[in-house]
Amino acid sequence: MYEVKKLGDFIIDIDQFDYDSTVQMIKAAFSFELWHEVIRFSESLYIRINKLKEDKPNLILKRPLVYYYGYALLMKGSAFKKLRRFDEAKECIRQYSDLSWFENLDQAGLEEVNYYAYISLPNLLEIE
Repeated sequence: MYEVKKLGDFIIDIDQFDYDSTVQMIKAAFSFELWHEVIRFSESLYIRINKLKEDKPNLILKRPLVYYYGYALLMKGSAFKKLRRFDEAKECIRQYSDLSWFENLDQAGLEEVNYYAYISLPNLLEIE
């Protein structure tokens, strides 16, 4: 899964960043309206979180695993919306609208599930 991405004149190997650093990179790309980079970075986070979810290692994260999963979908969907790729944006929204299937949710995880469910409706209405 080793892949190098190019951002302007800088080479960024996003797959080597930890999850919180990847979130920061997504935020930076979003701030600079680099929509294709937001999609790539979000996809990298999404893939790595899915693999982590399957492997279930004893990794300590700053936030619940469901946060990173939902955030990757939220930001990918937001970038698709900015690129006017509405069907793809809707699919991302559909995916993060119900994350209650996530296993081993503690109180913080349940709050993330509720947050993504809450913001999915206005995000979907905005696209419609």
